[in-house]
Amino acid sequence: MTIFAAVSTLVFTASALYHFVSDGFECHELVEKWLNRFDHFAILMMIAGCYTAFIPKALSPFWAWCFLIFVWCLALLGALYVLFRGRMRRMGGRSTSTLIYILYGCVGLFLLPALSARFNSWQLGLLLSGGGIYIAGAIIYYLERFRASPRAFDLHEVWHLAVIGAYLLHYFLIRSIYLKEVLA
Repeated sequence: MTIFAAVSTLVFTASALYHFVSDGFECHELVEKWLNRFDHFAILMMIAGCYTAFIPKALSPFWAWCFLIFVWCLALLGALYVLFRGRMRRMGGRSTSTLIYILYGCVGLFLLPALSARFNSWQLGLLLSGGGIYIAGAIIYYLERFRASPRAFDLHEVWHLAVIGAYLLHYFLIRSIYLKEVLA
């Protein structure tokens, strides 16, 4: 739960900082670029932190460790991509990073049989609904690049609303897992 709280703070701080500086101020191009990278790095950490919060409660200790090592290695590989994608030609931009986030988030689908054995239907619904909203939000984020002109409320804002909604569903999932443990 502590890791989930830490990465939650990280992702919302990174996003707020990036948008506050890039949308509200004239800042150096390099500052904006690094804040954007920090924002995308935090998203990867958030995905790993979310898995870290509920996987140990759903799998045996051995398999939980194996899966979490795999997930955190993917997060580190994603962080390297975010850090160096400007230097690597043909590595894609928004489409590649969006695909990485979607695939990374869907890795947990391989655990669905184990999760459905450990979680009640409400918890499974929170997990899958949150994941579905994250995926829909990622697709909206990708489609934002095709907008004709920026408006006050556009696809980027819809993306952020999807993130907040999905985050809340996963927060309540994780809270229900740990609250059940505390009350038992």
